[in-house]
Amino acid sequence: LKTADDRYRLKDGVHMIMYISTPPCGDASMRFLATFQDEEMAALKDSAIFPPLAPNVASRGRDNYSLFGVLRTKPGRADSAQTLSLSCSDKIARWNVLGIQGALGSAFFHPIYLTKIIIGDVPPDLHDVVKSDCERAFWGRLQEVYGLPEGYKLNRPEVQFTSVAFVHSRSAQEHSSLAQRSCNESLTWVADSTSPHEVLINGLKRGVSPKYRYKTMFWPRLSKVSLFHLYRKTKNTENVPSESTYYETKESMTQYQIAKSCLLGEGRPFSGWIRSGARWENFVSSSDNEQQSTN
Repeated sequence: LKTADDRYRLKDGVHMIMYISTPPCGDASMRFLATFQDEEMAALKDSAIFPPLAPNVASRGRDNYSLFGVLRTKPGRADSAQTLSLSCSDKIARWNVLGIQGALGSAFFHPIYLTKIIIGDVPPDLHDVVKSDCERAFWGRLQEVYGLPEGYKLNRPEVQFTSVAFVHSRSAQEHSSLAQRSCNESLTWVADSTSPHEVLINGLKRGVSPKYRYKTMFWPRLSKVSLFHLYRKTKNTENVPSESTYYETKESMTQYQIAKSCLLGEGRPFSGWIRSGARWENFVSSSDNEQQSTN
């Protein structure tokens, strides 16, 4: 529904519902995962000693696993490579303040919030525990967020469970006669889209030669550069300086950045959020950039 400021909001009665096949990694699933640990692993974690975690620092994966309400990086395994990515629980919590539309999307939409989060693969006897942990992880730890611009709020989606099994879930595969191993592939699919689904390996389209992977037609549709390209195309490039980078364009979304500071700023609940910043986002969406990348 178009509003007076030429942006859009969801029509009354239209809701955003998120389905997750298992409790999301990070703060929402710490106790859930602990219930399935064998005694040897539990004893090992209990005996591990970690330095005190500063309030503005994210925990490394499942380190300090007895701490609740803290930011955590992913993946959680101690033997995996460390990344700059925060856990799924943290990202959902961030959406509950900033909305799922992101900085670029805020140029077109008022904040879009989730109404429900439906989670699978949780035994009935753990529903109360997981629901309590999800409510803490998704919004309970953000009670001190204040000063949000008009239209932004601390959203509290309803947490529900489903008994319908996801056939490709880890628990389903464990009971399969065929041995299945996790892999580094991901699938993106959009219902009713004329574009085919995409299979990505380490963030790049599968089957594309390294020589061509930076060409526009081979950009993954959910990559930052593709979203920036779509933004410029939708916004009309006449109104967007061609030299503006992805980072600069995001920073120009004033209201969104104010809301972001209320969540991630110094002394705020998510002050330990690891930011990509200009170092990783100082790129443009242009044929010149593409040519430079392929040379």
